Amino acid sequence: MKDLRNIALLLLVFSTCAMAQQLGSNTQFMFNQLMINPAYAGIHQNIQMDLNAREQWLGLDGAPSTQQLSIHGAHLKKPISFGGTLVRDQIGLTSQYRLNFSAAYRIHTSYDGQLSFGMQAGFFSHQTDFSEGDSTDPTLSGASQSFFAPSLGVGVLWHSPKYYLGLGVPQLLQFNFDDSMESIVEDVRHYYGTAGFVHEVNQNLHIKPNALVKLTETGQYQMDLNLSFLLDQKLWLGTTYSHGNHVSGIISYRFTDRLQGGYSYDHPIDNNVLNGSHEVQLSYRMKRQKYERLNPVFF
Repeated sequence: MKDLRNIALLLLVFSTCAMAQQLGSNTQFMFNQLMINPAYAGIHQNIQMDLNAREQWLGLDGAPSTQQLSIHGAHLKKPISFGGTLVRDQIGLTSQYRLNFSAAYRIHTSYDGQLSFGMQAGFFSHQTDFSEGDSTDPTLSGASQSFFAPSLGVGVLWHSPKYYLGLGVPQLLQFNFDDSMESIVEDVRHYYGTAGFVHEVNQNLHIKPNALVKLTETGQYQMDLNLSFLLDQKLWLGTTYSHGNHVSGIISYRFTDRLQGGYSYDHPIDNNVLNGSHEVQLSYRMKRQKYERLNPVFF
């Protein structure tokens, strides 16, 4: 491989991280939760498209690189929503793809509160191409391993314009893959709990705390606590503490009533080896009706 020392370090990091990398984790999760909870589909009624790119631990060969695309929207006359997500992860010589289609059904629990139930289905693919590395081992020259598996997930989300509480399990199915080179890939079940609310100080200042808890079947966990401020209904400024992992700074700006863009930087905690991680997100909302007004959304 290009740098065996870096790869060995990367493997060490994976073994000590509080959370597996199998399902990507976004610092800006509070702006789009469809990747972790299918019940989020159509939460804003209009059609929304999101792009996200994340580069972890810059400068380390083989560090995770993730790109995500999602689109979702609600039916105009029925309490149902549909969506789709596409995720690409690159870690060292390994690439992973996840494609899922989601549907959600909403029940009104109060004047402005709704309870959404969601389900998603799709597939997951994994490929490791050893020919891309610099290994001199003849058994690995030109070798590759790959597999394809179905994906199924569920979620529930209770929300209103000012609060949300959700639980998502984007990958219900678990499996192991073992090939002739004795390389094992394991996909374990992940649970994502989210919560947040908005406090309006005045028309030009809103405060929004958010929380994300991630658990796996193997007992790994991670908690992200975020505090964000919305200024003049356009500029988001926030900070996140990820338990035992990193601290983050977030900035997001609403350029128009349709377009919003954001950037975040994660700085590792108690780690002098790894560099920080960068994440960029772009959201676009489409009007369903000619004279529809798109108000700022908090979640």
